[in-house]
Amino acid sequence: MAQLKPMTGDEFVRKILAGEKDFSLIDLLDFDLSSHEGFEELQRYLKAQKLIENPLIISYSRFNRLKAKRLYAPYTRCVEACLKRADFEGADLEGAYFLRAHLEKAHFGGADLRWAYLEGAHLQGAHLEKAHLQGAHLEKAHLQGAHLQGAHLKRAHLKRADLERADLKGALHLKDALGLGTTHFLRTRVSKEQRAIIGKALKKTPRLIVE
Repeated sequence: MAQLKPMTGDEFVRKILAGEKDFSLIDLLDFDLSSHEGFEELQRYLKAQKLIENPLIISYSRFNRLKAKRLYAPYTRCVEACLKRADFEGADLEGAYFLRAHLEKAHFGGADLRWAYLEGAHLQGAHLEKAHLQGAHLEKAHLQGAHLQGAHLKRAHLKRADLERADLKGALHLKDALGLGTTHFLRTRVSKEQRAIIGKALKKTPRLIVE
C-alpha cells in the first residue's frame, strides 16, 4: 500500500476552498471539521459546486474520528477510505461512493445516504439511526451490530449483507428492501412485523431477537 501523506485540518480546509478536490492517500486524524472556523464558508463553497461532476475524493485516505456533522458532501468518492468512528450526523452524503470503506462505529444518524454506494463497506457497530438509505447499495456490507433504528430502507440493496446482531427495530420500509432473501440475519433485533417480513423473504425464520 502506498504511504499516506500527513495533512493538517487547516491545510485540508484551505486546499478545498482553493479548488482542490483530490485528497487521495491523505492521513488526517481526529480533525473536528464541523467546529473549524472555516466550516460555514466551506459549506457555502461546496453547495455552489457541481459535485456530481467533480466530487471530493478521499479514496485510500485515513480520516479516523473525523467530526463532520451536517457536512454537505454528496457524491464524495471514498473507495477503501478509513473513517473509523467518524461523525457524519445529519450530513448530506447522497450518492457518495464508499466501496469497501472502513466505517466501523461511525455515526450517520439522520444522514442522507440515498443512492450511496456502500458495497462491501465495513459498518460494524455503525450508528445509522434515522439515516436515509433509500436506494443505497449495501450489497455484502458488514453491518454486524449496526444500529438501524428508524433508518429508511425503501429499495435499499441488501443482497448478502451481514446484519448479525444489528438492531433493526423501527427501521422503515424493510419489506421494500431488495435482496432480503440473501441477507444474513442472526440474533438481529427486530419487531414482530419485521420477523414476519424476514421469514417470508428467507422462506424460513432465522434466529432473531424479537422486541
